[in-house]
Amino acid sequence: MQTVSSKGRLREFALDISWSQWTELGLSGWERRHQHEAVDLEPLILFTSWLGREDHRLRDESLDWCLANMRFVSATRMRGLLKQADNEIVERFGDYSATVASKAPMANWPGEGKPWRFVPSRKSAAPDLTRAALLQLRLRALFGVGSRAELLRLLLIEMPRGWSAGELASETGYAKVNVAATLDSLTLTGVVRIEKSGTQFRYRFAKASQLIELAGPVPSFQPDWSARFSVMVKLLLWELEPPARQSLVRASNAVRLLRQIEKPLTRLGLHGLVPAAGRPEFNEEFDTWAKQLFAYWAGFRDPVDANETVYEVRRSETAWQATIREPHRAPKPLTLPDWEELYKEQARSASNIADDSAGSLLLAHELMRRAYARIGVALESFRYQPEVIAFANEQLRTIARGQSLAFSEGFVRLWRAERLGRTSAGTVA
Repeated sequence: MQTVSSKGRLREFALDISWSQWTELGLSGWERRHQHEAVDLEPLILFTSWLGREDHRLRDESLDWCLANMRFVSATRMRGLLKQADNEIVERFGDYSATVASKAPMANWPGEGKPWRFVPSRKSAAPDLTRAALLQLRLRALFGVGSRAELLRLLLIEMPRGWSAGELASETGYAKVNVAATLDSLTLTGVVRIEKSGTQFRYRFAKASQLIELAGPVPSFQPDWSARFSVMVKLLLWELEPPARQSLVRASNAVRLLRQIEKPLTRLGLHGLVPAAGRPEFNEEFDTWAKQLFAYWAGFRDPVDANETVYEVRRSETAWQATIREPHRAPKPLTLPDWEELYKEQARSASNIADDSAGSLLLAHELMRRAYARIGVALESFRYQPEVIAFANEQLRTIARGQSLAFSEGFVRLWRAERLGRTSAGTVA
């Protein structure tokens, strides 16, 4: 098992993230690592316009795709999201948009800039709308490119409290008055129901199963890509800066950066996993945390640091086996908590976990419990939690029999925290 080198690695991960999503959309790429996560087109275009300076092929092929598939792109939503975007993206997108306008004057994309020399390759074809990750484009093909398709997509995320019109407007990028009008129409049809919570009205699906039957397959997760990309830009700029020679100065700069990205990290549910400042190891922990974050978003489960604990999970024909690999220690089998009590008098001879309906769930919970215990956070006992079921379905049950997969503790913590953050107030435990 290899660990990831540190120099320039955030840039490499960012390019992996972008290429994987564009490959999902139909570009000729090497790997698809986001089949289970929904692509969000407009934030991806905005981010690519900024990151494209690091990879001109990515920039040009994405432009070619946009020109060939303009019918799927919402200029109105792009305009709304651009108002919320970081200054670095706004500036770079102006040239990207001007280049699109030079080849497609009727596109009416926002932004001002100078077009660069660009010859479309015309390699881009229509995206494969049967892919789960392309839920957004499938809904647009069904309901048109507008607020209706975006609201239906977001309402498929099961929020315990439902969504407010303001929350939906912020994430879709459409004006609140437009969102409110569309929600009223959907409520009249009975597809969406409205509930009052305090002084707010909250919206949720009343007939989600019918929409899933029509627009499926649905990806297992819809990330907040706008918030993810906002964090990425700031951390990438940090990586490009010459490192401060004095550790205290570097730590102070890192703390300042964390304040800048506090809002999107909280929105993602990841703020509780940020390393604590003031410790002698803070600089090293900050670097490791940033690499873990990018690696996780890129779909890599392997460790980015030689000091990370790793869980190697193997699936046989009838059972699960997991091995714990801790730094500077001999590998040992993972056992479930209740086994310690059951086999107190006589040691258990096998570490197999039955591959039945509950086996993968118990294993998923134990991986999470141990990963969080490492940072001093105690999780509640196994109770068929939604995030546990999701991890078992997405990460464990997809392992072929006779095969194994390794999960770093950083990956497990980030995976759980972001899933909970997407459907709650963003707490970690």
